[in-house]
Amino acid sequence: MLPLRFTVLAAAAFVAAGAAAQARPNLDTARPLAGLTVYADDSRPGLFFYAPGPLHVAQDADGRPDVHFLAVRYTGTAATGDRGRTLQRGLLTFSVTRQVPDGAALATARRTLGGGGGLAVELRPLPIRRLEATLVYAAPGRTEEAPVELSGGHFEEAEGAPATGALWTRRTYSLGLDAASAELFEKALAQGRLLLSLGYSFHAASGEAADTQDRLVSTGTVTVSVDVHRWPGLSRRMDLNERVPPDYPLLDVYCYDFRDALHPGLYEKQVEVEAEAVGGGPVSARVRFGRDQPDLYARGLRFQVAVRLDRPYRYRVTTVTDAGTSAAGPWLTRGSWSQLLDVTTPGRPAEARADATGEDR
Repeated sequence: MLPLRFTVLAAAAFVAAGAAAQARPNLDTARPLAGLTVYADDSRPGLFFYAPGPLHVAQDADGRPDVHFLAVRYTGTAATGDRGRTLQRGLLTFSVTRQVPDGAALATARRTLGGGGGLAVELRPLPIRRLEATLVYAAPGRTEEAPVELSGGHFEEAEGAPATGALWTRRTYSLGLDAASAELFEKALAQGRLLLSLGYSFHAASGEAADTQDRLVSTGTVTVSVDVHRWPGLSRRMDLNERVPPDYPLLDVYCYDFRDALHPGLYEKQVEVEAEAVGGGPVSARVRFGRDQPDLYARGLRFQVAVRLDRPYRYRVTTVTDAGTSAAGPWLTRGSWSQLLDVTTPGRPAEARADATGEDR
């Protein structure tokens, strides 16, 4: 998390650069070129954008997929409100990489766009406002059964990946599973294989108007196949009571201000959450949402130490504007960790946000 004073300065620099550039892609000008889909700027001659490349499941040098399934068993916790019962849940995460055009393709596209007439051509990644995805589960060896659609997942920044806006090459998809879905996954893994299909779509805004409706620019499908006999470490179990390890995402935080361009003058939001550590005393964690990454509207909050889920937490939101001013809101207290935290600034109906994020977790 960047210090707030640095973020304010970055906001001012961003506004100054944006005013000079006035870059707005015209999505009606799509043309295939050197293996890319290229769009012209709405007003600037010589400025063009290329659509994002396809997604693939990330792998290491040995071909091991970056896929992880965590089965969590809660036993009589106050956090879940079902003391005396056993409740199983799961967490599925996997990383995807985005194919980036090589230098030869970009050079060919620039030469063609210049037309040999000496026009200075600038070719940028197309700014993506929305990255939507749907995950489908197919039971192994049961072709007669209809695939099950798993809702509620979202993309996050991959761990250690730099925040580079439109230039990102790696993201992590996270999905919390209820007891029934977690049981399906465990059964599939016990049989040695888990097969999933992630359908995704990139959406961008066209033209100069900030409130222009997003338009679909590309789609694709990623097959997520997990062979647990070959890669047994991709799945693990964990028993919890009222103590949760620091690497487990305790809370989903949502903010639609930037994805839906609800408030043009807003540059960034920082959300600070404070909880009680298992060893005593307060501990805090932060997540950030910004105009430079409008497609990231959800974040999984993690603490550096284990915290008490049977105690309430509190949070506050700090906003940064285009003018470089910042304002910290009041501390607010929440008693339940099972509900997602939506910090979207009022301006979009709450029921519409509920449709997008799902009900309380």
